[in-house]
Amino acid sequence: MSLSSQPILALKPGREKSVLRRHPWIFSGAVEKMPESPVNDGVVRIFSSSGTELGLGFFSPKSAITARMFYWCQKASKPPQSFEQLFHEFLGRAKSERESLGFQLGEDSFRLVFSEADYLPGLIVDVYGKVAVVMILAAGMDLHRDLILTTLQTIYPFDAIFERSDDPVREKEGLSPRTGFAPASLNQAKQITVPVDGLKFVVDFVDGQKSGFYLDQRENRKILMRHCKDKSVLNAFCYTGSFTVAALQAGARSVLNIDSSQPALDRLTENLSLNFTDAEIRSRSSSVCANAFEHLRVLESSGKKFDIVLLDPPKLANSSSQVDKAARAYKDLILHGLKLLNPGGYMFAFSCSHHIGQDLFQKIAFGAALDAGVEVTMVAPLLQS
Repeated sequence: MSLSSQPILALKPGREKSVLRRHPWIFSGAVEKMPESPVNDGVVRIFSSSGTELGLGFFSPKSAITARMFYWCQKASKPPQSFEQLFHEFLGRAKSERESLGFQLGEDSFRLVFSEADYLPGLIVDVYGKVAVVMILAAGMDLHRDLILTTLQTIYPFDAIFERSDDPVREKEGLSPRTGFAPASLNQAKQITVPVDGLKFVVDFVDGQKSGFYLDQRENRKILMRHCKDKSVLNAFCYTGSFTVAALQAGARSVLNIDSSQPALDRLTENLSLNFTDAEIRSRSSSVCANAFEHLRVLESSGKKFDIVLLDPPKLANSSSQVDKAARAYKDLILHGLKLLNPGGYMFAFSCSHHIGQDLFQKIAFGAALDAGVEVTMVAPLLQS
């Protein structure tokens, strides 16, 4: 079916302004008229209240985000005329852009597709060597699963494509979790050892968190490495230890790891062995299986101090209604982290909660510093790669 003949979704008066500014999300409150005909292919044509065609979007009738734009009519190029053309063109462009940044399929680990950033809303593709891990998180995109997997295989002959469409956000889209290898996958091993910026890590893309690894911390690991020489490091919520390996590679004197998952700590030990044949370097790392919020207090009461404190907790706010509770938790975490920090030390504090914006997180951090009775300087905002 031609994309130019899709069902129509009309906006309320004045609600086209954000679309014209290229914001990709259309919320349910902005919709004046839903499509009259069935949206069998998951794509709608977006019109203003005055009848001006604005572009095309993937349709999510059960979500608060009713449509996610992927094409704007102001563009000089014509819209794709078929779904085959759409995915081949957009996935191919994503591949070319990553190659222009120096990443090579089959050799590196990187995010190949990043949802709206690549005009493929609701689709994430992480690449680990010759394995692609696919996450489909939006209803309209989910209808094209088979075509997406087939097109990925034509872009590069992956040994395996594994789908990890099991994020809780799918429930808001009216979708059930789905995981498994694509039919064309030749290698169906559950994990793979991959290179990341000269280091090696075991990635469990079947049972690990997200797609098995946190590629979005790539640049922040490099920043950390500039400060680790002969320093003591506390790595809270360490997961499988990518920050730990980076710190030891940069010459850290010691690293204490905290995580509530023993399997994650076991994988951390494995990653240390992959990267360091010298037992003395591996011995600089020690681990505690514990709730990090609680164990920071234990360390504080024992008088422990560190030159660098890393705080990278899981998502604490899954919705706007949880922001206040999450803000209190982040403040508590940073406050006790600061009390463990030596004068002149560095704290690396992270939030992966979409509903906790950068400004709010900064206010939380400075509020924690006031309560901790310490003076702090914000050196730089740390962003996802």
